[in-house]
Amino acid sequence: MRISGSQLSTLLLAGAFLAACSDSTPPTSGPSALRPTASAARNPRSAGYIIVMKKGSNVSRIRPGARLNSVVSVRNAGAAQTAVVTSIVPSINGMVVDGIADPSDISGADVQDVIPNYIADIIDPAADALDVVAPDGTQSPTGTDQSAAFFFANYTQWGYRKISANRVWIPSRGGAGAKVCMTDSGIDIGHTAFLGKTITGASFIANSSPFLDTVGHGSHVSGTVSTNGNGGASVAPDATLMMAKIFNGVGGGAATDVVLNAVKWCTDNGADIINMSIGFTGGVPTAANPAFIAFYEAGLDYATSRGVLIVAAAGNDGLQMPVTDRTFLPAEAPGVVSVAATGPNAAFAPFGPNLTWQVPGPGFDGIASYSNRGPVPNVDLSAPGGNRPTAAFPSQSLIISVCSRQFNFGTAASPVFSCAANNFWVSEAGTSMASPHVAGVAALIRARWPNTARSTALRAKIENCLYKSVDNVGSSNTFGRGRVNAYKATTQPC
Repeated sequence: MRISGSQLSTLLLAGAFLAACSDSTPPTSGPSALRPTASAARNPRSAGYIIVMKKGSNVSRIRPGARLNSVVSVRNAGAAQTAVVTSIVPSINGMVVDGIADPSDISGADVQDVIPNYIADIIDPAADALDVVAPDGTQSPTGTDQSAAFFFANYTQWGYRKISANRVWIPSRGGAGAKVCMTDSGIDIGHTAFLGKTITGASFIANSSPFLDTVGHGSHVSGTVSTNGNGGASVAPDATLMMAKIFNGVGGGAATDVVLNAVKWCTDNGADIINMSIGFTGGVPTAANPAFIAFYEAGLDYATSRGVLIVAAAGNDGLQMPVTDRTFLPAEAPGVVSVAATGPNAAFAPFGPNLTWQVPGPGFDGIASYSNRGPVPNVDLSAPGGNRPTAAFPSQSLIISVCSRQFNFGTAASPVFSCAANNFWVSEAGTSMASPHVAGVAALIRARWPNTARSTALRAKIENCLYKSVDNVGSSNTFGRGRVNAYKATTQPC
């Protein structure tokens, strides 16, 4: 992201990250890659257990802090003394319990099942370069038509041209009226890119504001969906943002109860679209976790059955899907739009000589090296997510978006806030970055029917628009239906 002269200041930092359910495993290749089984998936780490009660059992009467033996029967008397209910998950009629070593101790006529409270991932550091940059300081917010936004005008935000989002801005279609809820690490509402926008939020992390984003991930993905155009552009400038905070600290993860409660909050507070740039690295072992998978999907169904479209990152494991004995959640759940990432392929060359910025060509249409890929229904769509940068051009192939002022590049003991100024932007890559491109396009589509109430029929209509309007950029075994196209999705009959 180096633009010479006074227009752009660049700070190179060691250790970029590929976001969402990320690791740096290279993609498999050859005939055996169709259903890779090279290594067995391991169960994710867990934060206790979720006791799922049968329908008719009202868990809302139970309060966190209750001893388990006062709620359900426990065979092991010692366990009953130490097990405590820590939270309630109304969408699956569940309660989280900490202190039970053996779930088989839990019994009772009202107990339907006991599942692990698995923890999903958000980021996994990768050994790439990452740039923090500042735009031209004289720029003002650009509104719906964001073609003059600094980073877009300098061809740095190449992804929006690739999905033809700029063709939507010009006739002043910006997603007005659509609500997109981000389940993520918070959002820095004081950043210049968000000033003037109405943003609501709720935190599912104890003693933490939804507008405090020390991870940086939430502000970045939110900035791809909607900004005011000051500094950089966004897919749906007029859409309303919501933030359901599920991650905290430097990295970390989100337990299943937190995720499902965030999805419920988004749904109950009017979201049309939920973006989930999260997942379980390597997937969840399918055979060992049928109950967990079923109830996780039931928690997502709380939203989809009420007309909410969920868009999720396909994962950064570099795997050809489907994968034997692995389920990638939330991406592979029924009713969820799964998104793979595109970026420069192996033939990528710099935009132009002497760092002059030119429109990226076909070399930007490859599947990203880290991205999970596959056919429908494992992968539904593809969208720009960036790819690993070259040594000479460390951020040209990444996705640039908002950098939270509280983004801690260091550790809790030794923090480094390189984005402390309120106009910094940062370049990152991952299926986490691809997913909000699709969520933004879904917001543009939803705005085509501003007076239609949210419903499952409308959700199906939005999905149909997304799927019918794709660009064919390669094999359906890699890109799903194809790469999303904002202009086609908002102009073609659905």
